[in-house]
Amino acid sequence: MLLLLTAFLTPQLIGIKSVAKASEGSIMWGTTIWMTQDEIDRADAASWNIYYFFQSSGAYEYLFDWYGSPTQYVHVYNNVSWCETYFSFNAIYYYGHCFIYDEEHRHYYLYDNEQNGNGHIDDFRVHENMTNGYPDFIFLWACDTADEVGQIYYDGHARGMAASWTMNDDLEENGYDNPDYGMKFS
Repeated sequence: MLLLLTAFLTPQLIGIKSVAKASEGSIMWGTTIWMTQDEIDRADAASWNIYYFFQSSGAYEYLFDWYGSPTQYVHVYNNVSWCETYFSFNAIYYYGHCFIYDEEHRHYYLYDNEQNGNGHIDDFRVHENMTNGYPDFIFLWACDTADEVGQIYYDGHARGMAASWTMNDDLEENGYDNPDYGMKFS
């Protein structure tokens, strides 16, 4: 399933700018692992189109298309925290694969671009790096990212892509039939 999460009513949409944060940030990530050349070419083109769309707005001070080899778990974890700390609005795009790797605890991961397939971006590690908020727009184009909302535990540990990226486990299971109206993110 495809996960598309948007934090509505962000301060920018209602005209309030954070004094401590500057401009906007946007990052495109994606893996080429287990894809045909046609998929790689189309995903790369989509990533560049998104990059140019954001670039043409002139509002994005921090803008990177890291599709392919720069998509490494350490870059994702570091940039999640960086963008939330220093930018008033940030958008995240990822294209690739997502798998469940711990059936008992229901943890998911996105592949980074390690050619051996061993590198991955863990749901709970994304959540651990969301120290100053959450992205304002998240587009995870990968199977299994929306299999379930997930959960945030009392100790702060999280599981599931939706809960980990949004810092909220109180989302509707079916956004088509029961959309989350308004800002419900933590």
